Amino acid sequence: YPELDALSRLDFGAAMKLFLAKRLTSEFTQVTADVEANSVIIGERNKAATAALQRAIDEGHNRIAILYGGGHMPDLGRRLREEFELVPSQVQWVTAWAIRKRDLRSRSVPFLKTMAEISGWPLNRYQTLALLIFSSVLALDLWFWELFCGTAVNWVSQIASEAAQSIGNGPLI
Repeated sequence: YPELDALSRLDFGAAMKLFLAKRLTSEFTQVTADVEANSVIIGERNKAATAALQRAIDEGHNRIAILYGGGHMPDLGRRLREEFELVPSQVQWVTAWAIRKRDLRSRSVPFLKTMAEISGWPLNRYQTLALLIFSSVLALDLWFWELFCGTAVNWVSQIASEAAQSIGNGPLI
């Protein structure tokens, strides 16, 4: 999972971009064409684009380009085929944002590098810090569960003991 790899390197920007990219692509593929056509964001903008295209054609322009994002492709592509009998002759993607591994060779946390080298871990200092944070959270969680369960067991034991005493000391009929 690339998100976990980015998080293990403490590259939160890349992790968020990966999460957002997966979310956007899965949502766009799940949405039906009818919903896209009637949505304000996609459908209405695509109607405006096709109206502008029709005006450009009516004015006699014969070299027209339409620039649009990936989310508009299913609906706008359908409109261009159905209303204008147009098919793509060339597709050019322009990168809006990229997800790259950052170079994390700073000297911000030197004790982690030393700790990783001494222990022989095959992790860099950022992965060591992520592991340290994760381990601390797990230890705290375990401590809370032990506290909660220990207290609950003590209460149940005390209530059972008092109930047994009151039953044992009760009057006989």
